[in-house]
Amino acid sequence: IEAIMARLRTKAAYASDLEHKTATQQAPRADTMRLLLGALETRYGGVHRWLSEQGWTSADTDRLRRKLLSD
Repeated sequence: IEAIMARLRTKAAYASDLEHKTATQQAPRADTMRLLLGALETRYGGVHRWLSEQGWTSADTDRLRRKLLSD
């Protein structure tokens, strides 16, 4: 989170919004993720369908899954 915030602070679109925010404030929360996934399910039929509409492929999903599940 810290590295992402540092990178975003160099962008005009994000700098002022992140100026006084901490990594803890920006960290993902379970309730927020549940709301996001619920909205994607309701509006788009799920996260995979939404991602595929953005150009995401099953190969992308497989690659991400391997990265997340590797030791």
